[in-house]
Amino acid sequence: MSVYIFIPKKKKKVFSRWYLLLGVLAFILVIVLIEDIDFGWKDYLISILKILALLFLALYVRLVFKSLNEYEDLNGYLCGKLILKKDEILIGEKEYGINSILEIKIKAEDYYGLFNYILVDTPDPKLSIGVNNSFEIKFKDGSHEKVKFKQFYKDELVKKNREVLIHYHLMGKISFLALIQLFRIEDYDEIQKFKSSLK
Repeated sequence: MSVYIFIPKKKKKVFSRWYLLLGVLAFILVIVLIEDIDFGWKDYLISILKILALLFLALYVRLVFKSLNEYEDLNGYLCGKLILKKDEILIGEKEYGINSILEIKIKAEDYYGLFNYILVDTPDPKLSIGVNNSFEIKFKDGSHEKVKFKQFYKDELVKKNREVLIHYHLMGKISFLALIQLFRIEDYDEIQKFKSSLK
């Protein structure tokens, strides 16, 4: 069973919504600087700057709330598939025999629609598109291969490849700790029960 490989762009674009907050800070800075300078229309200018600062701030707050239901941009593209088989792993057009592999490391926490609590008070989109996952192979010759991949739902890779991942563990390619983390087994009794089932 496969998942899509994600190729990220080298440069991440600066999110333009942050410029609103910079605008508010710029207006405040100008107000502070001209506060002590005497000229005829100073009060009028300060009033205009305060109104602009409040408008920018209101727009920024509106975007923060709007972003709660927005998905982040796909900063890259999907290309090829990651396919796990008992005797080989296919990464796009490349095929790797399982016997040439020393270790497999998988990070599969992200998925489409995951809410990003870290960004909760920013104007950045809060909903993930599910591409912050990685699959890394270390080979017996010392080389390695690492790719990012997309998950359309929580634990997609694990749900599609549970038996294959167990097979990789039994072959010594994935550690038991990494396996139970992937399978989200945390209870001590459940861990022991799962460990016994592998014998």
